[in-house]
Amino acid sequence: MSTQLALMVIEADHFKLVNDRYGHATGDAVLRTLVATSATVLRATDLFARLGGEEFGVILPDTGAEGAMGLGERLLTAMRETVTEHDGYKLRFTVSIGVAMLEPDDTSLEALLHHADLALYKAKAEGRDRLGLIARP
Repeated sequence: MSTQLALMVIEADHFKLVNDRYGHATGDAVLRTLVATSATVLRATDLFARLGGEEFGVILPDTGAEGAMGLGERLLTAMRETVTEHDGYKLRFTVSIGVAMLEPDDTSLEALLHHADLALYKAKAEGRDRLGLIARP
């Protein structure tokens, strides 16, 4: 039996600028908003975790590429429509998302994470506020 599995890596766009301009407490509020907004879109079976800094990972069980990309598009839209209010500021922010599919030659979670990171870098290089997916054989 073959099970599909996707991994997303999500990163707040231009997060350093938020911290530099508005302070770390406001940056933390943006991250809390990112988490809360993600929770409204993700399914109960998805596993969401902070990887570090402004980067988060989502394991999507029983999810093919089409399903992962659809979920990613819903996340992008939800983030664009959300406002973070903190310390008198009202901020909007976007995220970039890298998506990788578990392939038979992936021998570890680190290999899958590496491919999701490459897809994230692609999304950022193409202008941010978008999904990246790197097709693998």
